Amino acid sequence: MVCFDDEHGGDDVVTQASNNVAEVPDILMETNDNTIAAVSASLPSSKRGRKRSPVWDEFIVIDASDSTDGKERAICCHCKDAKFIANSHYGTKNLINHLTKCTAYKVFLATKGKGQIFDQNVYRDLVARAIIRHGYAFSWVEHDANRQVHTYLNCQVRTITRNTAKADCLKLHKSLMVELLHTLKNVSGRICLTSDMWTSCQTEGYLCLTAHYVDDNWKLVSKVLNFCHIETPHTGYEMYSVISDLLKKWGIESKIFSITLDNASSNDKMQDYLKESLNGRGLLLSEGQFLHVRCAAHVLNLIV
Repeated sequence: MVCFDDEHGGDDVVTQASNNVAEVPDILMETNDNTIAAVSASLPSSKRGRKRSPVWDEFIVIDASDSTDGKERAICCHCKDAKFIANSHYGTKNLINHLTKCTAYKVFLATKGKGQIFDQNVYRDLVARAIIRHGYAFSWVEHDANRQVHTYLNCQVRTITRNTAKADCLKLHKSLMVELLHTLKNVSGRICLTSDMWTSCQTEGYLCLTAHYVDDNWKLVSKVLNFCHIETPHTGYEMYSVISDLLKKWGIESKIFSITLDNASSNDKMQDYLKESLNGRGLLLSEGQFLHVRCAAHVLNLIV
């Protein structure tokens, strides 16, 4: 949620929130010293240091290494002024007492639901997209400075771990695959393919297959369909088998117009097998005479 001040009639909002005690969460009413001491004493020593109370959601915790006095501090999310020692061994009474008096927090309660609603699922989706787009490591989500930025922007944020980030990226990949399957199924024209092979320093072979098509808005769209490992030997038939399976998987066998390849002899064999397979079922235009396109950049590179 976004915390903001009401520029018009702000005093009325504060007065309304102050008079309506029922709007204050129950956690703010539990300020009895004996109760806090009893609860703290009943917890195992290994759990007393954990910040489990809901009151911590209303504060930004600053690490001791980033604090001017070398102590872990808690700053109020709403007024940004009040600072407290962020050590749960001291209890949360001082934090609760502050919230009962914090004008900015009362305004937040009075205007709750009128601003932007924070969605944890949307937050995780955006983080996954950022990792994929910019090539961040999964550990990026665990960087302290990064987490401080997120919690400063919204106190409701529950930062995630690298394992959660990895799972979210895989989940996003699957959802985008389903979306692309639906898009390719509804492409009204033909699809052009490009493919290339790479060999890693460990002599492992990888094949990349990309689809190019014109959408309903007459815009050229290019989508990487697969970047997959190919077992040795990298013969023309093995490459044909892989590409043929991928075309079946994406459901675009009947929509292929051409495939652009470099001048490797294995590619010549591969396209012969592919042409024979697709043309035998009447899936190619002009009996496949436009299927094989040689990469102009590769030809020029050979000339130079």
